Amino acid sequence: MDASSSSKYWHCVGSELQAEEDPNLRELSQQTYYGSAPEHLWSELAEPEEDAAARLVQETDKYEDRRLRQLLELTSIDPSQLEIVEKIAEGGQAHVYLAKFRRWPGESEEDVIVKRYKGRLGVRAVHELRRRIKLVQYDYFPHHLCRLIGLSEDNITGGVSVVMDAYRGDLRNLIDKRMDYIKSRMRTNMQDDDATQMMMMPFPPQSTWSIVSKLALGMEELCSIGIIHRDLKASNIFVIPGELKDRISRDESRKAELKEDLVYDWFWVSVGDYESSDGVVGTGFWRPPEVLKALKEDITPTYTPAVDVYGFGMVCYELLTGHIPFQCEGVRRTDYDAVLSGRRPKLPDYLSPELTQLLLKCWHHDPCQRPTWDEIIETLNTESIHLFR
Repeated sequence: MDASSSSKYWHCVGSELQAEEDPNLRELSQQTYYGSAPEHLWSELAEPEEDAAARLVQETDKYEDRRLRQLLELTSIDPSQLEIVEKIAEGGQAHVYLAKFRRWPGESEEDVIVKRYKGRLGVRAVHELRRRIKLVQYDYFPHHLCRLIGLSEDNITGGVSVVMDAYRGDLRNLIDKRMDYIKSRMRTNMQDDDATQMMMMPFPPQSTWSIVSKLALGMEELCSIGIIHRDLKASNIFVIPGELKDRISRDESRKAELKEDLVYDWFWVSVGDYESSDGVVGTGFWRPPEVLKALKEDITPTYTPAVDVYGFGMVCYELLTGHIPFQCEGVRRTDYDAVLSGRRPKLPDYLSPELTQLLLKCWHHDPCQRPTWDEIIETLNTESIHLFR
């Protein structure tokens, strides 16, 4: 999509969608929009368990292992290399800060995000963090995942922080800002019909499609390196300025390819918050029935890629409606029996049958019946599939 169409405001005349320039919408997406979600939408964590294996590792000389020593060298960031600027958000797992990072003495500082975990992490959890960081460092830089730079451990407090590429905000905050603005413009012309509902989408149709496609590609990348997110939602999708993404790519030959993948010429979406799923049991209605059932029965859920496919369907719902799941349907936020009995958020009537069918498959009660990431991407790339009827 060219730059001239990136800030269009969509409205209906008769049965046709038309676009007009709205610089205010573009400006909204260029602003900084950090912020914490309401506490009831934080990721939920399982009760920590004693880990005999972790205690055993802790009691041995962990630096004797050559591969572990190499992992430490590749992923460690000294706390002195970081200068905290401000706290920008908080979630169930961690406090999040904007910071300055100096990679080498004499080099200029760069903006980064520091995710500082609450409490102490076990040895096994820290080792898994380092392994995941190594997977997405320079030797393997997935296009649609937020790049992790390194791990910083404070030897005095025992605190652990993950350092990652800077982002401007998260997709949920951007959706909320754009929805507030669109509602303020349309307040005098609200009608309960498909045309009005399409106008209430937080992004133009082409951009919505692009975000959905990039999200599916990011999740396929994550699955291919053996990571299950467990907590996929719009607030865990990061929005990164386009000019920053260009700077992140040190390989000049890839810049044209990266530019093609920008949702707009001025921002990029990346899957984030995947670096530590240890103890994470997801968030509210973004969780599939098999996870909710296990938690209701007070047993440890089994997590498969199908859990993330279900969450992907919910993020698509957020993009298509601007709402969080069941927000406008009279379902209490703790009424998980509604999901267990087969209820799902109501999809807009104006969606194409093909897209509706895809999302309903993502929400299938049986995880084995949900599509794989390859199947989702293949469906989205099919020329016959459209956003609207």
